[in-house]
Amino acid sequence: MSSESYKCRKCGKIYSHSLTKCSCGGVCEKIADNSPSSKVLGSGRSLLSEILELEKQKEQDELENELTRLYNAVKEACSKNDYVNAVLHLENILKITPDSTEAQELLDFCKNKLEKKNLKAAEQGDDKAQSSHDNASANVENVQQNPEDPVKRYQKAAEQGDAEAQYQLGKYYYNDEKYQEAVKWYQKAAKQGNADAQYSLGNCYEYGYGIQKNKGEALKLYRKAADQGNADAQCSLGDCYYFGDGVPHNIAEALKWYLKAAEQGNSNAQWSLGECYADGEGVPQNYKKAVEWYRKAAEQGNSNAQYSLGNCYAQGLGVPQNYVEAVKWFQLAADHFCPDAQYALGCCYLNGTGVQASYSKAMAWFRQAAEFGHEEAMRYVH
Repeated sequence: MSSESYKCRKCGKIYSHSLTKCSCGGVCEKIADNSPSSKVLGSGRSLLSEILELEKQKEQDELENELTRLYNAVKEACSKNDYVNAVLHLENILKITPDSTEAQELLDFCKNKLEKKNLKAAEQGDDKAQSSHDNASANVENVQQNPEDPVKRYQKAAEQGDAEAQYQLGKYYYNDEKYQEAVKWYQKAAKQGNADAQYSLGNCYEYGYGIQKNKGEALKLYRKAADQGNADAQCSLGDCYYFGDGVPHNIAEALKWYLKAAEQGNSNAQWSLGECYADGEGVPQNYKKAVEWYRKAAEQGNSNAQYSLGNCYAQGLGVPQNYVEAVKWFQLAADHFCPDAQYALGCCYLNGTGVQASYSKAMAWFRQAAEFGHEEAMRYVH
């Protein structure tokens, strides 16, 4: 039936054209098109729009989740002074949001840090990037002849069984987010007892990078590397005992491994020891001791320690209260993307504590902290 049909109210006669009065004298009225095909077409259009909207929302959610993951990875990398990974994550962020001025600024900052770090290593004669075996002259020559391509630098030596080259090749693939290839080379080097590879492979097992998550395997590898003196593995093993992750919670065992790593200069272990002294976990509470360990880690650029040290100055814990000094450490940590420090710095600017009050600067720091999910900061910006 056409949507232009008309029906007489008096006699019921139907007309296929517009008509106001029937031949019988009755009034004609338009008949609505209630045919099944019309209903299906209408609902189909509505359903299609709904499906397209859901697909669009799903894609948007996936992008937001990926951005959150990448920003968290940037934060973690920067807290460890791992600017190589930070740069790689930020470049991936810019692929998703090429117009993000914040990501570009962070990228420029990390590249500058990385350049300074590389220059310092070069001045100190850091040869770790090359094969460590003095008798593998052919391997070393291959590394030196191909300085521009990391794969070429290490491939030949790695294929010939050089454990250090295998580890370095795995590290290159890991930094390039080719995790399965990284795992392959880490495994080869780890089997030969390379402690750095054992730790890195354990890290892959713990977080599921390039291989199925397996906390048990991660612990075995951490322990092997830790027993050889690898500070990163010692710190990770300490974390496992501290949090009861894969092993029974044992604060004494955690402290043992933290201390071993901290004495080698591992900043994360130094910060963790500081936290134990500040909270009185496994040791008598001692803020002065906490400050000592916080300072060691903070001076190496550890953002968590910088924030904790700033907090000690703000509250007068283990040191005389000094808001100016607190702001100094909060600023350093905030610049390294520590959301707690960004929030604390925002509070300092809001209240004029240790710094001249500035509402605009306070809001700017609250916004940055909120972007990292800091709940208190979110209250100020939403």
